[in-house]
Amino acid sequence: MFTAKPFGPQTLNGVVDYVKAVTGWETSLFDLLKVGERHAKMARIFNLREGLTSQDDTLPDRFFQPMEGGTLKGKKIDREQFSKALETYYEMMGWDPETGVPEKGKLAELDLDWLT
Repeated sequence: MFTAKPFGPQTLNGVVDYVKAVTGWETSLFDLLKVGERHAKMARIFNLREGLTSQDDTLPDRFFQPMEGGTLKGKKIDREQFSKALETYYEMMGWDPETGVPEKGKLAELDLDWLT
């Protein structure tokens, strides 16, 4: 039975209800999260194929300089903390922490080993 709210913030289970109602698929939250994970890995492989590297995973230089005004005046993003956060993100995504290339085991888990 479709119980999701028609508008406004949704719970994760509400999103699952929407997908079921719109597509007729008998799916689960786990299945949808795996679809999102597959999408992220495929996008990463595409970007790598097109020449992007881990060196492109950064922010504009101005983000690392102190803000000139507003409530964040004088605040900036620390480059070392950013690098550590990026490395953690890579590890969480199943990507090599130095190169940002998805690990073969993770691709195989998602049935995407054909991309390499």
